[in-house]
Amino acid sequence: MKKLQKGFTLIELIVVMAIMGIIMAVIMSIINPTSRIASRVESMKDEETAAIAVGRAIKSELEFATKVYVQGVDDGESMPSVPSDLKYVYVINNSEARPNSRKGAKGVITLGTWDGSTIANETIVMQEPFWGEEEYQIGIEEFNTTPGNYYIQIGFRGYRMIVDNGAYVMDPESTYRYGEAINFVNINNRDEIKKGGNTGAANFTCEIKGDTLIPASGKAYKDKIYIFFNPANETALSAGGGTLFTTSAGAGGTTAAGGGTTAGGGTTAGGGGTTASAGPTGKVKLKYSDGSPEGEADIYGAATGSGCLQGIPGDKTGPQYTSNNDYDYTFIGWFKTAHPVSLDNPITTSTLLANDDVLYPVYKEIKKHKVVFLDFSGNEFDVQYVVEGQKAIAPSNTPTPNDSSKVFDKWVDSNGNDIGESITGPLTYTPTETAEKGFLYIHFLTGYQNGRLVVQGSSDFMIDGVGYRDYKELSGFSKSAGEVITIKNNVSRVNVCLYRENSWKEINNFSLDSGNSGRHVYYYLDRTGQLGLSDNEPQIEETDITFHIKKGNEPANNTITISNPDAGAYAKVQRLDSNGMVGATFLQNSDIDLKIGDGQRIRVGTNVKIRANNSATFNLFIQGLSSYDLYMYNDLDGSYVISDKSWVENSKLNVYFLEETDGNKIELSQGQYYFGGNVISGNSEWNRFFSDTYGKTNSLEFKYLQDSVLRIDGHEYTLGNDGGSYSVTYYNGAFYNDAKKAIEQYEKDHAGEPALFDGKITVHFSRSKLKTYNNSGEVDKFFRINGAPGWNETPGDETVTVSEGQTLTIQIVSGWNQVKNTKQFSYNDLKNKLVSEIWIMNGEIYDAKPDDWAP
Repeated sequence: MKKLQKGFTLIELIVVMAIMGIIMAVIMSIINPTSRIASRVESMKDEETAAIAVGRAIKSELEFATKVYVQGVDDGESMPSVPSDLKYVYVINNSEARPNSRKGAKGVITLGTWDGSTIANETIVMQEPFWGEEEYQIGIEEFNTTPGNYYIQIGFRGYRMIVDNGAYVMDPESTYRYGEAINFVNINNRDEIKKGGNTGAANFTCEIKGDTLIPASGKAYKDKIYIFFNPANETALSAGGGTLFTTSAGAGGTTAAGGGTTAGGGTTAGGGGTTASAGPTGKVKLKYSDGSPEGEADIYGAATGSGCLQGIPGDKTGPQYTSNNDYDYTFIGWFKTAHPVSLDNPITTSTLLANDDVLYPVYKEIKKHKVVFLDFSGNEFDVQYVVEGQKAIAPSNTPTPNDSSKVFDKWVDSNGNDIGESITGPLTYTPTETAEKGFLYIHFLTGYQNGRLVVQGSSDFMIDGVGYRDYKELSGFSKSAGEVITIKNNVSRVNVCLYRENSWKEINNFSLDSGNSGRHVYYYLDRTGQLGLSDNEPQIEETDITFHIKKGNEPANNTITISNPDAGAYAKVQRLDSNGMVGATFLQNSDIDLKIGDGQRIRVGTNVKIRANNSATFNLFIQGLSSYDLYMYNDLDGSYVISDKSWVENSKLNVYFLEETDGNKIELSQGQYYFGGNVISGNSEWNRFFSDTYGKTNSLEFKYLQDSVLRIDGHEYTLGNDGGSYSVTYYNGAFYNDAKKAIEQYEKDHAGEPALFDGKITVHFSRSKLKTYNNSGEVDKFFRINGAPGWNETPGDETVTVSEGQTLTIQIVSGWNQVKNTKQFSYNDLKNKLVSEIWIMNGEIYDAKPDDWAP
């Protein structure tokens, strides 16, 4: 039998191998993207873990800080000058690679100590492996500098590292974003904390240098951001009590300094206190906008089931709020409805919430407008989409004119305005051109007398429009500060030389080619008296001055006068606002008047003299200072003061009487007091400054400037000057910090007879400080006693009588009859607190006169 032998031919084998190759290529095309996606997902998971952990670690420390200072810098800029009483600093570093990163990944946050000049003991927040090999860009994405609402949001952008051309670079396609909002609880609630007895709360401050946090064009964040702070627990130890939130047990605690009694039966101001539970009293639900499962946030309060947030949580922003060419989105805050009628009142740390309340994130939609830049032929050169109200930015490159003899001048919009106007709709910019080639402009920043200028060369040229050839010497000519001399070279090259006044001693010389673009040079006299002539404005010492003006103590016409005491030297004054430097005024022998307000900043070069109200003067000698704070206020003697020392907030005491007391029996120990509009001094051990008789309708109110003692008919009350405002009730030889207890004792001693409270209430209205609600000012006020109607117009002071069992209701009403604020006072409440005056200002209703009251 014959065996059957059969195998693969060479052609068949090649065909099979080709088919297998195709199949493997298809499989790899499926696996590789999946692998890359998996790698990116794993990388983003690591970035998320690091960003959340680091962000929350920082938040837990900063949220309850008692002093904060935030400023950003770029590489090459000096570290900010900050107060020496700050103890710690977080440094956000976006420009340097982490020490142990094999791939050179950047972005890290360190924590160090601060002694007023040096950062020491700097360590990385979290362990080094925690950051992994991902690169981070970290910055302050949002901030609020309004007192009582200070907060910052730290933003993290994470990128995995990939290899490109043999080097590790960040992968822009792997971006992970996370934000941690930090609300400064203790600082925002400093007034309430102060009322609770913590005298140190007066020093709780926050300063956020918002203009330094804005990154340069093309950068995501500043190279470095410094967050200096004092932690709550250390401040609590040194402050001696008072309502103070701390990070203990992860919640807020309330303490108060205990009151002591002196040998004479007196009680120290601010005595007594309570302790509240530190734990949460409920939870609210958070509906995130990205559709992820709802979150929760703790609320804290005195009663279970209700309370307030200690910090405002961030939203997990959904893609519907991603900025595009048509709209930008700003996170407004959390509301109890997803579609609030008004965006004016988001949830704050003082909003009372109930357990299981549901909060919704709300964003404001801001329209963008298309801005087109055309070249000289009318073609599209650049396109930007600008948020309404902001300004377009000139393209980094400029178009070339069709006429080779001309150069680009500036951008002008279709309305004839130069670039820099706020954008309110679609806009087109076209370029303008100028025949600037061959020009030299000499700017005289200071006066030039009997000078000598020589222009020479083998060509035609012009000086201030007058033609010359080959050589021209101008001698004995003068220029005032601010004037310019113009030289135009028509052909080839000329040489321009400027000499010292009335001499042949050269200052500087310049070659001027006819084909070159225009050139600007500057003549000046620096603060040392040396002459200069250069292509750049002189770099001189400059100092940022911040003005702090006490409310009600603004200078006349809100104006100060600035002089240059170094007559003849170069000097410059620039106004600073949130957009940076605005304008520049050069000083020589003349003065300038400048509008100024609280918090306003100016930048000055050389020494300056500042005057206000024709009397107050301050001479500032820079001496290398980068920043300076000036304080403007009326002193106790009525004189106006400009000082580098802050004004002093002196303590104030109001004494209420439940019985008639002869003023001759009231004494103060040796010291200084502000009483009856005058500063009075006590030079003996005990001093009498009172002659009136004091009782229920005549209380005693004065400011004291130092620690001292009040004595009434031999009974003493210890005063501690801590800047606080206190009230005490005097009855039958005893001082009561709690008026209710004084009334109880009175009624006990008088067989239930009511204390001396007659129910007459004076209601004061501020006309100068009215609140505006959505462009509709507060127009009406109402009072009602037991529902009976009262006035319905904006009145002056009103006096009403509330009888036992009645309730006084006060309402503030805006346009369209919308009730914006309501407060009720029962007769017993008024009586127990001895309230005889009510104050209405800026949409709020007070039972004590506000410190910033204005009629």
